[in-house]
Amino acid sequence: FIDVTQVESQYDKYDLIHRFWLMASLMQCLDRQVPIWDIFTEEEILVWAEIENYKYFAQKGPEPVSHGRSWGLASRTLRHLLDESAEDLVRKRHGINLNFGHDGVLMAILTNLQAGTWAREASNSKEALRSWKYWDIPMGANLQMIFYQSEGNPDVLVKFMLNEKDLRLPLEAVEASYYKWNEVYKFYIEHCDKVEKSLAETLKLSYEDF
Repeated sequence: FIDVTQVESQYDKYDLIHRFWLMASLMQCLDRQVPIWDIFTEEEILVWAEIENYKYFAQKGPEPVSHGRSWGLASRTLRHLLDESAEDLVRKRHGINLNFGHDGVLMAILTNLQAGTWAREASNSKEALRSWKYWDIPMGANLQMIFYQSEGNPDVLVKFMLNEKDLRLPLEAVEASYYKWNEVYKFYIEHCDKVEKSLAETLKLSYEDF
């Protein structure tokens, strides 16, 4: 900038730096690459990544202050996925169902699934980094529910995959990352019921309660 005072009068300096950092980190999604990482030091890049990670954690993850509202709303989306799958199984449909959403929705669904470390609480940004990494949900991320049934066994098995990698659920697996669908459905429908009840109760909270 030729005249820094004009910039300072229009923008908060930290907000402006953050905007440039976002521009640099999102440049990979554009057809034309303009290298601007060199305006940051390595330490600045990592610090802003930690800040951005905690922002997503507070918005879509198990941040205790939110009383579960930050991630709880995605329980309705999870319920939809479960019921849609259950209906397909009853009708003996074979094929693929596709649902699309933003990265934040997927993060909140993973918190509801309690998959891996996505539901682990943290009270500060450094704690959150140990279990929550928003860059694991890039643009084009995908969550798959893959169903299996053999001719000789009536039990339907399901495997969850995040970006083609198996997810561990808080349930007893039949083998590796394969779970009984009936147990998965019952566990998460009860979870959704509990979360939605909590959402109704916390709706009455005021800003002073947070």
